[in-house]
Amino acid sequence: MKHPATKRSIAYSDALSTTVRDGGGLAGPSQSLGRSNGNGPATRNSRQQLGALVKIGESKAAAVDYHGAIADFQQALKLAVNILKGEPSAIDVYKEKASTLVNMGRTQVILAAHEEAIKCFSEAVDTCDQALQFAPDEFTFHNEKGKALLSLGRLMAVLARPVEVDSNFAKAIESFEQALKHASNDPQGSCDRAGILLSIGRLKAGLSESKKAFESYNKCLALTDEILQDATDLTTPHTTKTSALASIGRLHASLSDHTEAIEFFNRALSSVDVALRKSPNDVAILSNKGTILLSRGQSQVTLSQHQAAVDSFQSAIGVFDDILTLTLDNVTTFYNKANSLTRLGECQAFLTQPAEATESFEQAIVVFDEALRRAPNYVHARNSKGSALLNLGQLLFSSRFYVDALQTYHKALAEFSNSHGIAPGNDQIRSYKEQLEVILEEW
Repeated sequence: MKHPATKRSIAYSDALSTTVRDGGGLAGPSQSLGRSNGNGPATRNSRQQLGALVKIGESKAAAVDYHGAIADFQQALKLAVNILKGEPSAIDVYKEKASTLVNMGRTQVILAAHEEAIKCFSEAVDTCDQALQFAPDEFTFHNEKGKALLSLGRLMAVLARPVEVDSNFAKAIESFEQALKHASNDPQGSCDRAGILLSIGRLKAGLSESKKAFESYNKCLALTDEILQDATDLTTPHTTKTSALASIGRLHASLSDHTEAIEFFNRALSSVDVALRKSPNDVAILSNKGTILLSRGQSQVTLSQHQAAVDSFQSAIGVFDDILTLTLDNVTTFYNKANSLTRLGECQAFLTQPAEATESFEQAIVVFDEALRRAPNYVHARNSKGSALLNLGQLLFSSRFYVDALQTYHKALAEFSNSHGIAPGNDQIRSYKEQLEVILEEW
């Protein structure tokens, strides 16, 4: 049976084939598409092709065909550029171009193609700025610009560029606040506002403005509850509500209020299960559930609830395994699964289960290698692999397997050294590296 999104992709492909047969054709170097006044058959067909390509790409991304999605997004962007050469103020084409760049950037992030993602998000910001010269009150451009800047900030965090994180987050807040002013008053506009409030909350949390973050999250929750009173069958409000609850939980955890954090994680898990009943194979929703379980487990560890944490980590691993049955291209899922295995191993070691802990650490290393095989410069995965090796080395040392422990420590140091080479500004990586060097010097 085909994935529902795959069926949509086929339908859009049929629509694209129809526009080609009707005389539009895909834009080639000699076809000068979009140079008409906007009313001729060539331009109409170009727009139809553009819309179809974007929808095909979105459907492929939803069906976890990430490389196929990127190819369609790239084709759509070429077509949009051609149209804009002839119609430099075509607002509808700017909308397609901006949203396509954001979607392609997000898809590149999934594949851990960070530099390519940065280019996409940066171009999306530029595209929105160009369009806002013609339509300064258009909601779409303020919203897409905010999304691109938020994504850029998150990538800068991954790449250990803290100054650029804060800069992009601050600019994203400005864009989202403008978007709120221009959102429509219909149900779609309410969903848009809820999503924006969630994003602003995350940005405020990232800038350590906890009080403002809580305020934004709570507004988001109130709005999603209001939407769901009249439209219980919609998936998006459930997903937004889940993310808001999880974000509140993580903010409480960052403030060392882990009891409150666990309460919100439990509420988020109840909400995500509602969304999964409607879309059981949605990778984004499944991933959300897995990361919430991982976060809950970490809070349970802090409260010395180690057996409960074991259950959370094992459940998270099960969810990430479910995702990997749908796609093997999602690098983030390999990272999250490996991270969950490492946390599980730490709990098992604390509970004096050395055999189980050793197995968990060894599995984590294997899964980190799967992520790194796909994305060698994924610094978080490389650093976390070093941590798993360090944990394994400590376990071997305590079990008096000194030679094995020494070899494992050297492997951990190699990973930390590689991580430091990729992200020399990351103080945490440098600290791990220096501590391990001291241990080995004293061996």
